[in-house]
Amino acid sequence: MPCAAGKCSTRYSCPTIPRNQKTSSATAMCWISSNFTRRSPSSYPTPPRKRANHHPFTGASSPPAHFLPQVREALILAKEQGLTIPVVYNSSGYEKAEMLRYLEGLVDIYLPDLKYLEADLAGKYSHAKDYPEVAMKALEEMVRQVGMPEFDERGMMKKGVIVRHLLLPGCLADGKRVVKYLHETYENRIYMSLMSQYTPLESLDAVKYPELNRKVPEYAYEKLVDYAISLGTMQAFIQEGDTAKESFIPPFTLEGV
Repeated sequence: MPCAAGKCSTRYSCPTIPRNQKTSSATAMCWISSNFTRRSPSSYPTPPRKRANHHPFTGASSPPAHFLPQVREALILAKEQGLTIPVVYNSSGYEKAEMLRYLEGLVDIYLPDLKYLEADLAGKYSHAKDYPEVAMKALEEMVRQVGMPEFDERGMMKKGVIVRHLLLPGCLADGKRVVKYLHETYENRIYMSLMSQYTPLESLDAVKYPELNRKVPEYAYEKLVDYAISLGTMQAFIQEGDTAKESFIPPFTLEGV
């Protein structure tokens, strides 16, 4: 079953979708890109015929909110054709709640980020000072739709919300605010995934953001985990070991975009 903070851990930021499976049929992936809108209904994603745990929907560079009408149509068609495995919606959290309502009854698992609760940080690093307000409303809608987490006999999630928070260098105070907000607002209605693998890339403007030109110190992440435990958080995935290695970072070449 899923682990409680402080008792066990996962090395992956997306604990519901095992990325280290040895067989290619372990998971079914459906990437929503700009090409999606140019497909005919007959070419929409069909239910995977091989063994699969989840059917993820995600965006190539951002949440696919501008494709939601097509996503909704694709999911309805797929379910009519026999799709029964859980549908996972991967999101940055920066989504309008009214748009998410298009997906009610179609998504089983929401996998959003909650990057910041400090508006100034959101404005500085994501150029979206309203991110906290928007993301909190989006998360409320996601939890309303899918309800309490549910798991199968193997411990695989069937329904629920897992909220990711990536700790940034120098942002421990805001990380604690995020954890406290999630714990006090949702308690056992969600799972958290607390991540430590922030890695500065060559594309980072180190002159403009010198504070981000380093990895997260181990002691800072441990303080965040300890804080979650001190609040009584039991439904959280944590990481251990050095997850900020090159082997964990995909090549962001924008090839094919």
